[in-house]
Amino acid sequence: MLAHKVKLRTALGLVALAAALSLWNLGDMEIQPYDEGYYALRVKAILQFDCWLDQTDYAIGGFYSASHPPLQLWLMAISAKLFGLSEFSLRLPSWCAFVGLLMTVCSLAYRISDRAALFAVIVVGFSPMLVWFARLGQFDMLVTLFSAWQLLFYMRFLESSRLRDMAIGGIMLGLALLTKVLVGGFAAAAIALHSLYRWAAKDITFRQFLASNALFAGFGLGIGLSWFAGICAAHDGFLERYVDFYIANRVQENQTGATYRTGVFYYLNVLIARIPLSALSLTWIFMFFTTSNFRNSTRVLWLLSFALPFSILSIAQTKLLWYGLLCLPATFLIIVESLEVALKNISKQATQLAWLAVGLALVWSATQAWHRGLLVSPEGWKVAVIIAASASTAAILYWMSKRSYFDVIFLTAVALGGAALSLNTVLNGLPFVQTYSGAKDLNGVVKSLAPKTIVHLVSEKRFAEKSFNPQFSYYFNGIDVDSAKWQSAVSYKYGAVTTALSELTGALTEKSRTVIVVEKTATLSEAGIELVNEFAATSTAMGLEKVCEHGNYVLYRQRE
Repeated sequence: MLAHKVKLRTALGLVALAAALSLWNLGDMEIQPYDEGYYALRVKAILQFDCWLDQTDYAIGGFYSASHPPLQLWLMAISAKLFGLSEFSLRLPSWCAFVGLLMTVCSLAYRISDRAALFAVIVVGFSPMLVWFARLGQFDMLVTLFSAWQLLFYMRFLESSRLRDMAIGGIMLGLALLTKVLVGGFAAAAIALHSLYRWAAKDITFRQFLASNALFAGFGLGIGLSWFAGICAAHDGFLERYVDFYIANRVQENQTGATYRTGVFYYLNVLIARIPLSALSLTWIFMFFTTSNFRNSTRVLWLLSFALPFSILSIAQTKLLWYGLLCLPATFLIIVESLEVALKNISKQATQLAWLAVGLALVWSATQAWHRGLLVSPEGWKVAVIIAASASTAAILYWMSKRSYFDVIFLTAVALGGAALSLNTVLNGLPFVQTYSGAKDLNGVVKSLAPKTIVHLVSEKRFAEKSFNPQFSYYFNGIDVDSAKWQSAVSYKYGAVTTALSELTGALTEKSRTVIVVEKTATLSEAGIELVNEFAATSTAMGLEKVCEHGNYVLYRQRE
């Protein structure tokens, strides 16, 4: 009893620490371009034009960024009304969703053991990937929370047989679909497959199967598709464009082309590199397929909840980091139970496999800077270092696992390491994810100059793709989206740095009051991402004055 109280207090203390750490300086970083800037601009439109249901007229690319449902936008707008429009208020709903997800996974893990719940606090609360998305005003943390709540209430239904729990789970499905239409249904699909499994195993009758799933789907689809149906009715061709862009186009061409060479293994690499302890899942999978009494109904649900989104996203090759969050609730549950198996040494083979996998994953995660180069042109010495370090780490972990109090030592090491990595994420961002800065300060300088025209120059590639920078759009109040609809008195011109003369001809006169905003071009080098001002030589040749330089941006004007 005393040990239980100690573990409970430790877990609560770690929850508070994880929540406080992820909240610290939440509003310090500027709004980021993809996809936070899209949503932040829609929130600004809600506050300025009272368009709570439909922000298409004010959104970047119109349909492109206004096609996701607005539930989180409403929460962000309410937060902005309560605390003032700021980076902090726009991100607060995501942080709340992170804390809710942490508590939910811990609640589910507690069904395994109190030690599993404690471990869940550590792996969820101090996961740098989760901490990063908890600090961004994107939809993905909220849709992941609603997905976890679907699983929670479905498991309560399995324990109680109360249809009320299925109805509440259906409401969670509805809220998930009101956050993101397609991916919000992944957990529901896993639940439907699990119900079918129970009926096939004769655990329930067909009538029970039909009644529970009809109730779940009725609430979920009725609530979740209400906004989508209204938008389809209001905009001709909305449904066709949605299917074409979000399903056909992403499956056929994927989102990022050949940028990532991992292909269908992208999300597997994300799990191993970003959450090394996910390698423990091999223990669980080994036990699931080799031990019949381990393969119960609950574990079938966890496997389906992980495998369904993981398989769909991997095959579709969308290659967007935030989609990986949808696999995590089930992944975390599998991880914590895998740890129970490994620490108790239930199976010698499973334990050896666990520490071998963790050793490899830890080293692979620590060498992320090498990954791109290894995929392009493997260097023998780097491969040798990874293999040797992995084997050594695995051997040390396996040897230590036989020592007394290893569980305490291991949990402490994971907690301290996770907290340190999470703190680094809070201070410096998620490793190997580019961040943008400077637009906020730049806007202040531009306002002080009171120009009549803003010329916005970007790289040739960006210009050819007609790609917006949502960070610029947000801080400059939609001037690049539609200056008339956003009621801007300043005219806007858009061009490429390499062909800037055509955009500047006529814009620069003696009294034109024109400023030129140049976005630096990101280039990849061995040192990492470097920002290059491709307009520097042209600006000198044209006799322009550099007013200031902030982060990703440089501001020029005519010399007086």
